[in-house]
Amino acid sequence: MKYYSIGQFSKITNVPITKLRYYDSLGLLKPILVKENNYRYYTYNQIQQLEWIKLLKETGFNLAEIEHLENKQIDYQFILSRYDEFLVSKKQEIQDLEYNYHRICKKLELKQELLKKKGYYWRELIQGYFLIDKIKEQDYDVFNLTEKLYNYMKLKNLVESLSIIQTGFIFMDNSQFIFAEITNHQDLESLDEKMVFNVQKGKYYCCISKIQDIKKNITKMLQSINKKDTDVKHIICDKLLNEPLKEHTDLFEIQILFN
Repeated sequence: MKYYSIGQFSKITNVPITKLRYYDSLGLLKPILVKENNYRYYTYNQIQQLEWIKLLKETGFNLAEIEHLENKQIDYQFILSRYDEFLVSKKQEIQDLEYNYHRICKKLELKQELLKKKGYYWRELIQGYFLIDKIKEQDYDVFNLTEKLYNYMKLKNLVESLSIIQTGFIFMDNSQFIFAEITNHQDLESLDEKMVFNVQKGKYYCCISKIQDIKKNITKMLQSINKKDTDVKHIICDKLLNEPLKEHTDLFEIQILFN
């Protein structure tokens, strides 16, 4: 019988030595031989045992449950049912990824079209949700998310790709906020409602603006249709395009919703 040192076994199975030692301490996968110098050795047959542990972990079993299965009679029907649940969740995950991929492609196409817009125009926006964080007046020209907002998104596993995620600014109730789009609406219930902004479906009055001209252009837009600040429900300034189109990173679409 051929024996493999823990280092060799780690390379064959692509499992770190630290994890193999941990499995040993749990009694989950003990080396077949331990010499007087405390060197651990495994056999080729134990690879299958390790693959079985990896499979069970992938299907949602924790180590305590796996240890139970290892030491007692294995209920294959139970394992299969768990594996079925795992497959369903993975299929949903793939569907969500496909949905977000097509959503991003459509959004990129739309924003490319918006670059051709001249003057003012009305546009119908669908309902959506943003995570927001209040910022100071003088910080309205920042491009990056605030540390608080980024860390919160990371904590909630909502950071997809900051190079393509919708970002911008919101003006409402005499305050200013920076926002980041929420693409997975299934997570809304777990979020702090104070940080969630509901983008209402409706007809928005819009124009394209450079970031330094946002305030000035908002005033002009209101004047063009004889509206006052008190007529405004909220204003969204949506960054038009991010990387890799660097020449347009300072362009925003101003979107005004009236009361």
